[in-house]
Amino acid sequence: MMYNAAANFPKALKPITIATMLACAAMNAQAGYDGVVIIGESLSDGGYYSAIGGQRFTTNPGKTAAEYVAEDLGFTTTPSNQGGTNYAQGGAKVNSDSLSTPTGYAQRPISTQVTEYLSGSASKTANTVILIQGGANDAFQNLAMYSAGYISQTQLATLTQQSVVDFVTQVAKLSLLTGSQQIIVQNLPNLGITPAFQSLGSTAAAGASQLAQGYNAGVNQGLAKLGLSVVLLDNYSLISEVVANPTAYGFTNATGVACTVSSSLFCSSSTLVSSDAASTYVFADGVHPTTAAQKLSAQYALSVLKAPTQVGLVGAAAMSAGARYAQRLLTYAPNIGDQAWHAFADAGYSKTDFGQADSKNKSLLVGVDRRISAGNVHAGVTLGYDRASGDLGTAAGEFNLKETSVGAYVGKKADQGEILGYARYGWLDADIDRNIALGKANRKESGSTQGAHYTIGVQGNLVLGTLAHGKIKHGPVAGFAYEHLRLDGYDETGSTSTSMNFGVQKREGFVANVGYQLRGDFGKIKPYARLSYEVDGTDVDRIKARLKSVSTSFSADAPKTDNGLRLKLGTQIDLAKNVNLVVGAERTFGKDAGQETAVNIGLDARF
Repeated sequence: MMYNAAANFPKALKPITIATMLACAAMNAQAGYDGVVIIGESLSDGGYYSAIGGQRFTTNPGKTAAEYVAEDLGFTTTPSNQGGTNYAQGGAKVNSDSLSTPTGYAQRPISTQVTEYLSGSASKTANTVILIQGGANDAFQNLAMYSAGYISQTQLATLTQQSVVDFVTQVAKLSLLTGSQQIIVQNLPNLGITPAFQSLGSTAAAGASQLAQGYNAGVNQGLAKLGLSVVLLDNYSLISEVVANPTAYGFTNATGVACTVSSSLFCSSSTLVSSDAASTYVFADGVHPTTAAQKLSAQYALSVLKAPTQVGLVGAAAMSAGARYAQRLLTYAPNIGDQAWHAFADAGYSKTDFGQADSKNKSLLVGVDRRISAGNVHAGVTLGYDRASGDLGTAAGEFNLKETSVGAYVGKKADQGEILGYARYGWLDADIDRNIALGKANRKESGSTQGAHYTIGVQGNLVLGTLAHGKIKHGPVAGFAYEHLRLDGYDETGSTSTSMNFGVQKREGFVANVGYQLRGDFGKIKPYARLSYEVDGTDVDRIKARLKSVSTSFSADAPKTDNGLRLKLGTQIDLAKNVNLVVGAERTFGKDAGQETAVNIGLDARF
């Protein structure tokens, strides 16, 4: 938005149809982060005019939404004319000279800011977060010329279309020349509900809203046409929702201005209409938001940016069921004995840690197998049910995941060891709730998805020798499995600025383990210990996501478990002839993500 915004607007604007504004032609044309770059105009200006006593276009000493986003991601930004990576300048247009900037300051449109960034030394990687917004100052100038009769409605539409083309071109440049997967594009807010346009009357306000809608539609269409991975935010809807119900978000005034000076650039705590205006008003001046509104916009941006990775925790949690299945078979399958039939039932609890998020799983597995030859070859089937509940991060939401599975295995037991082949297929059903803090409001966005998970593997062990007069057998263990998991994409049920669509989650590849075990036989007590190193070679696809109100999507990395050690301890206790109680505990070590702790208890019988 421009310096001294809306100062020269006439008191009325000619009607502008939404259809005209939507006539903008289509363009023909996850997470660790490396840095944050900010490009834009006054809504993102971090103090470009500080040399003349200006601060930011808000209720100073507050910051802009872009700066709050950077801080949340672990970065501090400063204006580019002070050596930093915030190139935004109040008054900037997209691709031409601005309406006005303070004396002594060059007019730097967004296209120039992009060039400065690309030619400089600031981070330019796939993990660089780039925030860009613009188009408001072009809209202000075009609306003023139209209202004064200097241009026709057709010319207004043409100029708006050109602004769209210019802006999308700059976003495309950033995407193609940096490779960034985190370009956050803020669309125009609803200009018509700002105090500046409300003061001009209903016709002027409606015209400004319609122009913003048209510009946003053109940007959305242009970015989607190019197929760019861009985090497109719907600020238009967000601010409209806040103004429609300000008290829900902690505001008491959504129509007046918090600053007593004409431009919030020179607003301070001493020039507020009341001591709490920075936190209770939506607008600092006629068009710029207060510090509280800027923080709310930052919360919104971060919720969208982080959402795919948070939702990806569901797929990560489901994958651990395959490893637990193999460990259980290793525990029970060797107990076939000399009888024809063998059956077992096992209940377990596990917790998987993903840093700020975790998953807690309760499971039940039953199986039955039968000797099919005199050589201790046996084959069996299993039926399982897993139920996981977890959080998506600190106050970020929660999920509930159910998996019903069937499995089959065949194994051969001998004095020299055992070998076991298995297959498992699971049906997944997940409910996911995201929490989004917006000021004092806490929204919940909910959705459901289904999927499938299958595992095919082989596991074996070899007896190399005995200890304790033959009471303890020891030797290596090794296994290999292929896993495939798919969760369908889904829409959240809401229809607000925060409601999102998520694409398919897909994970597939191999997991392998190699280690050593001890198995004891001390009469009625038969302890065991197994230590193995697990290699997770699973490929995890990036998750596509977008707001439901836009058609432009982006992708983000999904959580992935690391390689690490797994220690399994347990014992078998003879309760009666051919009936055993089995208890066990296991823990993984050395994993930055996916650290797991589990316990289980079960019964098996031979008959």
